[in-house]
Amino acid sequence: MVNLLSTRDIDYLITIYEYCTTKGAARVIDVARVLGVSKSTASLMIKKLETQGLIEKVGRNVRLTSNGIEVCLEVIWRHGVIESALTKLGLSVEEACSVARDIELSIPKYIVEKLWCLLGKPFTCPHGGLIVAEESNVRPTCTCRFNVVHKHQTVK
Repeated sequence: MVNLLSTRDIDYLITIYEYCTTKGAARVIDVARVLGVSKSTASLMIKKLETQGLIEKVGRNVRLTSNGIEVCLEVIWRHGVIESALTKLGLSVEEACSVARDIELSIPKYIVEKLWCLLGKPFTCPHGGLIVAEESNVRPTCTCRFNVVHKHQTVK
């Protein structure tokens, strides 16, 4: 499923994930503000993601479905693994984070799994955020990809 989504789709999902895990809920206006788009643009994308079964609207709030959460968890894991591999190659953490964001969706999952094994199956990214839940009730906390989304938005 992850490979069928665009980077922009993922930006929306990760933004909603971040809001829901830190603030309990996300609103369309929150997502629009974070991503630097109009409320109507955010509404259109949210509608698209809703028809794909990745998010649902509950009143004024937006939340991830179980499929949406699964996508976010995979993206967080992919990002952390690729970022870890790139820092092992000598890139700074910031540069590795930015490059990982650019390529994380284009690398097949089985290759990311091989990298993860080669790296010793790390549970955290170079920023120290959790990329794999050790227990089923713990959500990954790595938000560095979310911060890269912010940097990409402020550059425009």
